[in-house]
Amino acid sequence: MNVHGTLVSGELVSVANYHKFLKHTLLSNLQEKDDPEVHGSIKESFESLEAVPIIDENDTFILNYVCIREAKIYLSDSSPDVSIPYWIGKLESVDGFFIGEMETDSTPPLV
Repeated sequence: MNVHGTLVSGELVSVANYHKFLKHTLLSNLQEKDDPEVHGSIKESFESLEAVPIIDENDTFILNYVCIREAKIYLSDSSPDVSIPYWIGKLESVDGFFIGEMETDSTPPLV
């Protein structure tokens, strides 16, 4: 997808997947036995995020964000400048998108 001139590529996933990833990452670094109160608060917060509905009372999807897993961010040439586990952005900021996989050209440019 194109976001204000920056290309973001990867696997489109649900916001719930992103929240599960965040919860697992944060809680795996915070041991419950070290501080059960903080661990419990963070766990409850993320569980409430996972429970947020994606369909409203009129059976209309509520789509505010787009989440990309195994994201590659291209700022200029054909090789990614940044690779990250997840990327999330506002759907309204997306200027365009493509479907399919990108192929990178490993041939050096002609001089």
